[in-house]
Amino acid sequence: MRYCIILIILLTTLQIHSQVLRGTVKNDKGEKLEGAVIFVQGGSQAAVSEKGGSFELKGLSPGSFQVSCSYLGYETVVLPLIWPEESNLDFVLSGYIYHLDEVEIKSNIHKITPFNGGSEVEKEELKVINHGQDVPVLLQWQPSVTINTDAGAGVGYTGMRIRGVEQSRINVTINDIPINDAESQGVFWVDLPDIASSAESIRIQRGVGPSTNGAGAYGGTVSVNTFGLDVNPSASANISYGSFNTRKMTFGLNSGLMNNRFNVDARYSIIKSNGYIDRASSDLKSWYIEGARVGSTSSLRLLAFSGTENTYQALNGVPEARVNGDMAALNQHYINNVGGLYNTTQDSVNLFNSGRRYNYFLYDNQVDNYTQTHVQLHYAKTWASNWKSKLALHYTKGSGYFEQYKYQDELSNYLIQPIALGNDTLSSSDIIRRRWLDNDFFGGIFKMEKEWNASSLLSIGGGYHIYKGGHFGDVIEVVSAPDFEKEDPYYESKATKSDGNIYLRFEQKIKSGWSWSADAQVRNVNYSSKGNDNDLRAIDFDVNYLFFNPKLSINKAIDEKNQFNLSFAVAQREPDRSDFTDHGDQPLPSPEKLIDTEISWKHHSADWNLEANTFLMSYKNQLVPTGQVNDVGNTLRKT
Repeated sequence: MRYCIILIILLTTLQIHSQVLRGTVKNDKGEKLEGAVIFVQGGSQAAVSEKGGSFELKGLSPGSFQVSCSYLGYETVVLPLIWPEESNLDFVLSGYIYHLDEVEIKSNIHKITPFNGGSEVEKEELKVINHGQDVPVLLQWQPSVTINTDAGAGVGYTGMRIRGVEQSRINVTINDIPINDAESQGVFWVDLPDIASSAESIRIQRGVGPSTNGAGAYGGTVSVNTFGLDVNPSASANISYGSFNTRKMTFGLNSGLMNNRFNVDARYSIIKSNGYIDRASSDLKSWYIEGARVGSTSSLRLLAFSGTENTYQALNGVPEARVNGDMAALNQHYINNVGGLYNTTQDSVNLFNSGRRYNYFLYDNQVDNYTQTHVQLHYAKTWASNWKSKLALHYTKGSGYFEQYKYQDELSNYLIQPIALGNDTLSSSDIIRRRWLDNDFFGGIFKMEKEWNASSLLSIGGGYHIYKGGHFGDVIEVVSAPDFEKEDPYYESKATKSDGNIYLRFEQKIKSGWSWSADAQVRNVNYSSKGNDNDLRAIDFDVNYLFFNPKLSINKAIDEKNQFNLSFAVAQREPDRSDFTDHGDQPLPSPEKLIDTEISWKHHSADWNLEANTFLMSYKNQLVPTGQVNDVGNTLRKT
């Protein structure tokens, strides 16, 4: 009798078990969704997905049903069910949380007309190729991109060119906020170590591009987007090791979506490398933290990220004869530069005993040491009548120095009077100096868009940014008189730069596959400086520029696979700081102007893509390298 009771209990348990419908809920990114609601339409059975996205639906009677799954911010999915023939049901919800692509205005993504020569690297691809190297190295295989790296390992000082145009003429933004240094106009990727680990995508656009990019770009625009939103909480660690003792450790935490509204994302990275070039070591640290509140019609994001770098200098490069192993040419190079580049026995031994990894610098602390911290606040709102708006405020703080060893420099170059040493008077000595930067950059941007019937788009926007920079130099040691101390800076200057722009853009689709866009930007720049440069010359100037930059694009969709585009754009840029400080007795430099005309054809099929693009970039008052450099290796230019 006892065995019969046990058998009845087991059969009853199996029957109850067989009456449970099981399944999972995921989004189209593969993330498991906790808290999704699953219910039988027209019935009373319902369930909520648990951790891991799994759910159980009990109490079903045999028959055919429609089972619905919904999750706030995603499209509801309804699947048919024949019970009990089907005992498992898996839901995949498509779309983005709150359709953020419809709430937040994304730069350089034009819905009506395509942009010229664009490509994009998504988050998943970045994960595969990101081993701690700087962004230019990660983008080196994109069309028209070439890169350089001082240390030779892709970590430390790196730069990029697009269409052969160097870094200072490439416009770089992070979440629409300008990253180019206001004075040099360059981008120092070494101050943004491992930013790729926080990027959702990096978009490259070749040529001048639309006015939504802000300041005029010549070679192209690089737009880094860090805005994302993960549904589930996660923790991650990424550790990699490579050539030249290059190693990276990245640790990340993400809260997942809390209360269907809030998300917190954080990252900390450490990157170190010995470099390919002798002594060209890098010691980089960075962090990123973002808090987001999202809704069906708005989003608010506060984020901060910072990078600290200590990088041994390798900017002098390697003599061609040393690279080629041509000893006769190397001897001639040495003879030509002895007493200039090569002053000591150590200099000579270093040159002739090093190989392709030769580094001119020998001083132990010939380093850059700099910290840059960014804070951004972004608010996006979708209004009635298809209006969308975005407002962003930003602040960047940078501070640091580069240290140099100068051989037998005159003390008068540092405002130091001759030093009495016993019966001798010292008027020159080896000098150890630091040249400092202490700067603040702040401002804001705004954008508004209105779309009519998916055929026309009106964009209005602009921005205003202020830069305040301090430049000064300290003497750390007079080597021949180690007890001497100089308390005051030997040079000091302060610069202020304001940059404001406003633009109007209109895009429209018309019949037979034609579409067009036109925009116009007005940009005003005021740049002033007062004080002395490191060579003690006065660098007092106050200049103002007003630019008008029109653009026009015409596109024809020949069929589903082929598109033709014609564009015309004007871009103008002010000279950079060194053009003012190193112009000598020449008149102050004029701003550059570029007229960019492009024709492109694109073919897209299921298996391959082909793009052909021809362009004419006509310059006026172009600032070109003279072949000379200043005392810190910066290229000198003139019109």
